[in-house]
Order: sequence, then C-alpha cells, then structure tokens
Amino acid sequence: MQHAVSTAGACSGASNLPSESQLCYQGTLLVETLSVRVLQHTATGGTVNMKAVGPKQGECKGAVFAKSGSELTIQDATGCGLDGADYSVQYCSDQDQVVVHFITPMKLDVALDRAKCETSLA
Repeated sequence: MQHAVSTAGACSGASNLPSESQLCYQGTLLVETLSVRVLQHTATGGTVNMKAVGPKQGECKGAVFAKSGSELTIQDATGCGLDGADYSVQYCSDQDQVVVHFITPMKLDVALDRAKCETSLA
C-alpha cells in the first residue's frame, strides 16, 4: 500500500503570479527545505532561482519556466535539487502558494508559502 504525504491543502485558482519585485516561496517537509525566487514573469512563463537544503541539496539560477493555467513547467531544473525526481509544479493563486507534487521517489506534496526573499537566492 502506498501512502501520500502532503503539506498542501486545497489548491485553487489559475491567476497570474503577483507582480511584486520581491516574490519568494519556501516550504519544508521533514528535513528538506525548498526555496524559490521568481526573478521575472509574464502570463506564460518566466525565470526563477531555486535552492534545496537538506539531504537532497542543489541550487540553480535563472531556470526558465512555462505557465499554463495553474501548471508551472520548469524547462531545465538540472542541479536545482530535484534531480532524479518525477514531479509537477502548480501555482495556487487563491492561496498564493506554489505546490510541488512529487511522484517519485515518493508520492508527496510540498506547499511553498510566500516568504521573505533570502539574499542567497538573489
């Protein structure tokens, strides 16, 4: 039997990301922390800096993403801390959260809430 772990509640809304210049999200599950800083974006995509701290560490700058409805697709997440995982990313505009839905190696959802931007993600 496979169990799912989630830090996310309901996810709704497909509006654009907020237009603020300091736009960051962060979430933790067990001992892994994921942080994202949105550098620039339009209604259809943009670029982000990402960082993972914990057993699965990584960092990438200027990763390009596409947006379609609430779905965000990171074009090249190599080195971002998500290597080896199957996942999808969703922006929940009604909750102003980014949710990473991991499929493998373990089925779990990690909600990234709006956070103060870390200088290391600049």
